[in-house]
Amino acid sequence: MSDLKANIPVSSPVADSTSQEKEAPGKVPSHPHRRASDKSSATYRAYRIERSLLGAHIPETIDRMVNANLARATAGLSPTVLAMAYFDWLMHLGLSPGKQALLNEKAVRKAVRLALYAFKLNQNPDIPPCIEPLPQDHRFDGEGWRQWPYNLIYQSFLLTQQWWYNATTHNRGVDKRNDAIVSFMTRQILDMFSPSNLPLTNPEILKTTMEEGGQNLVRGWTNFMAD
Repeated sequence: MSDLKANIPVSSPVADSTSQEKEAPGKVPSHPHRRASDKSSATYRAYRIERSLLGAHIPETIDRMVNANLARATAGLSPTVLAMAYFDWLMHLGLSPGKQALLNEKAVRKAVRLALYAFKLNQNPDIPPCIEPLPQDHRFDGEGWRQWPYNLIYQSFLLTQQWWYNATTHNRGVDKRNDAIVSFMTRQILDMFSPSNLPLTNPEILKTTMEEGGQNLVRGWTNFMAD
């Protein structure tokens, strides 16, 4: 063994490495794998800090709140199912020129009915309405809805609602389940903008607001936030 060490040239790589190790016995050599490990450790520490700032339950809580509000808006239906139902309805309606012509004719006829009704109101405020609500619809039973301009407002809403019912039902080629979903959701959207749900277009709400000095609106807002 001693003869082997003596035969190693001084300038050889083995001798250089041996001499370097002897000259700096306390220095730890740098290795690529160790540097990668150090970077991974730093990344992991940064990830742990970021994760701890966000918290373990905050993402789940946010998702639950969003999904709950979305389910309330879509009546518990999946947004994907809802989008596919409306896509099915829209595509088949776009491929039905006869149904489109019928809907255009109905829109013109309803506009003429409303215009004639508005013209006759100037001559006789007690004329019968041009369209009656459904038997189960009691939103416009109050006497305030018989006065101008609320009678014209709710008559316009009922005509619009009837037109959308014709547009979203009995479409050739549309799946029956999708047809029911589109009709139901469209009705729900229209009901959101019903004159009976808006304070400025509901004579009964306006009357109660004036009598109570706006306290009914405060109670309504409190109940809305509690829900």
